[in-house]
Amino acid sequence: MTDPQLCWPPTLWQPASASQQLVYLDLCHWINLAKAAKGLATGTAHRAALEACRAAVRDQRSLFVLSPELYRELGQVEDPKQRQDVTSVMEELTGYATLPPRSAVLEREIDAALTSLFGPSAMPPAPMSLVEIGFGHALGVPGKLSVRGPRSTADLEEQIGAAKFRALMSDLQGEVERRMLAGPDDDEAAKLAARGYDPKSLEVQQEQRAESERVLQGWLRENPNRFRRQSELRNVIAGRELIVGFFDQLLAQLIARGLAPDAVDKDIATLNAFVLSMPSMRVTTVLKARMHSNRTKKWLPNDIYDIDAMSLAVPYCDIVAPDKEYANALHQAHLNTTMHTTVVRNLGQLAQTLVQPRIPHSRSGRS
Repeated sequence: MTDPQLCWPPTLWQPASASQQLVYLDLCHWINLAKAAKGLATGTAHRAALEACRAAVRDQRSLFVLSPELYRELGQVEDPKQRQDVTSVMEELTGYATLPPRSAVLEREIDAALTSLFGPSAMPPAPMSLVEIGFGHALGVPGKLSVRGPRSTADLEEQIGAAKFRALMSDLQGEVERRMLAGPDDDEAAKLAARGYDPKSLEVQQEQRAESERVLQGWLRENPNRFRRQSELRNVIAGRELIVGFFDQLLAQLIARGLAPDAVDKDIATLNAFVLSMPSMRVTTVLKARMHSNRTKKWLPNDIYDIDAMSLAVPYCDIVAPDKEYANALHQAHLNTTMHTTVVRNLGQLAQTLVQPRIPHSRSGRS
């Protein structure tokens, strides 16, 4: 079976620099870099990689990016000091450059996929940048500080001087960015908890999604002679992802085009081709099929974080460093080749890859 051509969304604007590599690291690698930056004995083996990352940033060869999943995963780390140490190295290497929420990318991928089948929409999604600075871009919320109250920005600039005002606002914005990534310390967390703050609430959502995969796994175990081939597993997962993952977004765009709700799922082949034509959904579907081929796999909330992160990083970044399990899965599924993305297994490989020039790929949606 031949996979469909990928439909890259033209409304997802790429970074302007054609020579700069987009680099995405799993949280486990950020933790090791933080250990190296702190001079800990456990970070000794990663100091060369840290210096390679610093050099790549300093020479503007690489742009390291964060993701919504990294903000959420780091928030689950219980030790505030460890979160602060990881935040420091993230700030140094990324400058808080972030990828957008998966839902925002998927909205534009759905539009591109429908356009390839039925022509352009009269109401296409607004263009957006793949990479922006700040937590607001990652989490899909307003993230820039602004002046409110009886005094206008112009009044304050006149009173304290434009340059000093801009420096003040920049410092305040930096502090907000650090706090949003590192989260509260123990005293702040206690005060926030009294107001209903619960950092574990997101973990409950991820646990529910992991349980959904366990339910599918149980169903597959009950049908041991079916869905053995990867293509068969992909068909099952593609239909499931459409219904559970993005049906509301798809329905809204079909209605905007005057199309029936079943326009893309008249049969299994049509549905599968539609889902696999979207870059992020190709990664999600293929990875889940690969994982479900192991009927004894223990599905955990971290798997949901990892798959969500890989669904954006692998199609849209040049270098990706997942954890060991997902690095192996990406290579086994040949997703690194399909997406023209370098997937490294450890920080040593990352250091070697960072010194290599970026190879531009002439395809829609990428610079």
